[in-house]
Amino acid sequence: MLMNTFEKAARFALLELLETKPGQSLLVASEPRSAPISQAFRKVATSEHLDPIFIELPSTPQKAELLSDVFRKMMQAVEKALVIHTKTDPATVSYLRGQTHTRVALVSGADEDSLRRFLEVNHKRLSEHCRKLADILTIGRTLKLTSENGTDLKVSVTQMKGTAESSPLNGALACGSLPIGRAYVSPVVNSAQGILVLHAVAGQKSSGSQPVHIKIRDGKIAQIKGGRAAQALRQLLRIGGDSTRLLVEIGFGLNDKAKLGQSALEDEKVLGTAHFGFGDMSGPAKSPAVFARGIISAPCLTIDGQKIMDLGKFSFA
Repeated sequence: MLMNTFEKAARFALLELLETKPGQSLLVASEPRSAPISQAFRKVATSEHLDPIFIELPSTPQKAELLSDVFRKMMQAVEKALVIHTKTDPATVSYLRGQTHTRVALVSGADEDSLRRFLEVNHKRLSEHCRKLADILTIGRTLKLTSENGTDLKVSVTQMKGTAESSPLNGALACGSLPIGRAYVSPVVNSAQGILVLHAVAGQKSSGSQPVHIKIRDGKIAQIKGGRAAQALRQLLRIGGDSTRLLVEIGFGLNDKAKLGQSALEDEKVLGTAHFGFGDMSGPAKSPAVFARGIISAPCLTIDGQKIMDLGKFSFA
């Protein structure tokens, strides 16, 4: 029998992204509304002789975090985990991306259309591009980002390691989300200076919204101006309290099948975009906890005087 889209996505997440083998401990956490996707993962796990533990997550994300202490303790006891939820809150995503003891595949906001587009990607080429850009970010010292609508930001990444969210998950990255396809780096604390003009806030419907103008001073948001999208950004930052206005992540989408406006985790993967994570350094092992991401379409990126991206087009792709 031919596999449906959900089953193909399940096979990719389990066998290629997580590289799960029979005998490895596996936890699958999902909400009731995700039943069709969850059932596909269960079917694939059975056919591949995997023996996962299944637990149910609440359908509505809580104000602070979706994941309970019980879930965290269970995840610490397994090698691989899948988290399937239609709307994952920023605190949960930051926790999953910050922990390093368990390999996690996160499926959030995915419907049949987005998963079908995800499966059309040339994942070998995508992973090569992600790792290439991650290497460039690791070697680089000074990033300069500009855009036609006014972005002008300079930031140091000296001795900071670039990370590729690609398949399979590598040693530097414990959590990947569907769709995959980005490279990112944490800036040196307090080094970012300049102006960001965002086209959108990741995960927010931005049709007809004004651009968001952000002034960055000493690595921290000094001012936010704009319409509805600016207000949405302020609300997301309030979730983490007063300390969440740091620029803690700069990344670039490389997935040519990803589309803006689908979900926060897909927005950051769109080819030709840059994303900027705002939050604090309170995550596991003082890793960045990102509470909101801003998106810029078609920026220019120069690293140590060499142009890497020109109006959204990479020089190496």
